[in-house]
Amino acid sequence: MALNALLTDLATRLGERWGAKLALPGLAFLAAIFAAVSLRHGHALDLDRLAADVTDTSDAVGKLDAGSTALAVIGLTAGAVGVAFLARAIGSLLQRSWFTDADSARMARLLPVSQLGRLRRSLLEDYKVDLATVWPPLWMHLSSEDRQEVALARAAVRDGATLIGWALLSAVLAVVWWPMTLIAAILAVEGRRRSNVAMQDFTQTVKAVVQLHTAELATRLGLTDPQPLDRSLGWRLTAHLQNNRLFEVAEKHRNAT
Repeated sequence: MALNALLTDLATRLGERWGAKLALPGLAFLAAIFAAVSLRHGHALDLDRLAADVTDTSDAVGKLDAGSTALAVIGLTAGAVGVAFLARAIGSLLQRSWFTDADSARMARLLPVSQLGRLRRSLLEDYKVDLATVWPPLWMHLSSEDRQEVALARAAVRDGATLIGWALLSAVLAVVWWPMTLIAAILAVEGRRRSNVAMQDFTQTVKAVVQLHTAELATRLGLTDPQPLDRSLGWRLTAHLQNNRLFEVAEKHRNAT
């Protein structure tokens, strides 16, 4: 009964969002590892050999007692999630090459380097708004719904990078089993495509947030009565926030001495 309950709970959780994003891709990769170890290059497309190895493994698992079976299921699930976290970690490392360190620190690590440069120039030219200066207080001013929109767009960038992470893991497995080369290539191309699209969408989302809510922030700070965002207002808000930041730095230096 306890084993059945455990398996039922695991099956339920695999159907949840975290299972779809972590465990299921991880299980698929573990299955690819099994096939790679079983077939290797010499029998790369020998499906009969693979089926025989699957049957032998299934028979071996079937002979385990309930406790050992439960441990095997838990270990398999943990391994799948672990591999998925590894793919995400690789994706995170890739994103560090897409994002600036200085500006991302001031913008909660939000914008890609190339997209950030174009967006910052556009906002400076059109509205005299310095994005790195205005974004932190603007983020605090946003409603939970607006923050959620930005977060979802940012998550799409992460998912694209994670797909590239899976491509790199597949490329490593291709050293043992050559069919994974094809899978790695497909994942890499699709991951890069999704990342590019996601970064464009994310940048447009941030730009829309700035256009819609920067004037509200200026009004809240007492710099102006309600009015649309223009170059004059953008410059006054940027200068106000930059002066406050310089004052904070000076205060910290004075207190330190």
